Amino acid sequence: LIIDGNTGNVLWKDNIDEVRDPASMSKLMTLYLLFEDMANGKISKDTVIKATASDQAIGKIYEISNNNIVAGVDYTIPELITMTVVPSSNVSTLMLANLMSNNDPDAFIERMNAKAKELGMTNTVWNNPSGAAISTLQGYYQVNNYPNDAANQTTARDLGILVSTASQYGLIRQFSTTPSYDFNLGYRVLKSNNTNALVRNGGWN
Repeated sequence: LIIDGNTGNVLWKDNIDEVRDPASMSKLMTLYLLFEDMANGKISKDTVIKATASDQAIGKIYEISNNNIVAGVDYTIPELITMTVVPSSNVSTLMLANLMSNNDPDAFIERMNAKAKELGMTNTVWNNPSGAAISTLQGYYQVNNYPNDAANQTTARDLGILVSTASQYGLIRQFSTTPSYDFNLGYRVLKSNNTNALVRNGGWN
């Protein structure tokens, strides 16, 4: 599915209602809810999250896209957003989800599904906040009401709705098009490149 970002016109489509696993595109819904909370004054750019031992442990699960997080270190909202969209970090996505739900994974996933329904994403089911099945998180992020091994499900049409809606927040473009970023690991600074090769090309825009 290709949509003109200025007009909303569909330029090309193929099997747009086929249900698929959106994988890391799932993070966009979590970020959308974050930007919604920021717009409503519930969270600000100055909000700080202190990493827990569980956060650090999740960051060391190298079978899924991640970056190192150090327990006890304070991370700002802009840092966690950038970690989510540049190296597609699962742990930073979960830290943001925990902030928005007061550490209640079931409540956050329920909110994701409610928002999908509100937006008209009729073929979408969320089972986790980041695209990584709960079972891959090795017990450090637990749910009671959702299947541990289930992937998220959506369609190109539904993702088009989400992308178009999320684009109202200019911050999403600012963060998602950052070519690289220096991350504070608590003991050293690590440079990470955006997983999207297109934005690493200086002439992409």
